[in-house]
Amino acid sequence: MSAFYGDTHYNKPTCPGGPYVLCNEFERIDVVSDKDFNDIPAGSSLGSVVEFFAVSAKPFIDSGYNPSYGWSDNAPVVYYRNGERIMCGTVGEGGFSPVYGVLSDFGRKI
Repeated sequence: MSAFYGDTHYNKPTCPGGPYVLCNEFERIDVVSDKDFNDIPAGSSLGSVVEFFAVSAKPFIDSGYNPSYGWSDNAPVVYYRNGERIMCGTVGEGGFSPVYGVLSDFGRKI
C-alpha cells in the first residue's frame, strides 16, 4: 500500500509499534435511520447532519513529507475536549491534516 500512495521515502524516526494507519478509500459514507430524525423522514439520508472527523497523512505524503498543517494555529475545535486532544497526530507533529465535515460535504473520495 505504501507504494500505491507514494509513501516510500520517509526516512525519519518513527514510534516503535505505531502509529497505525488505515488505508481505505471511501466512495461514499451515508447514515440512514429507520425512524424519523427531527425533520428528516425515516429511510432518508442523514448525511447533511452526521459529522465525520478523522486525520489524513495524504497531504503530508504528497508534499514530500513537509509537515505543513499547523495544528496550533488551525486546529478545529472538534478535535479537542476540555483542552485535550482526542485523536493521535493532532498536536505539533504536522504530519496529519484534519478531515472534518458533514458527510454530504465530502466529494467522491474521503
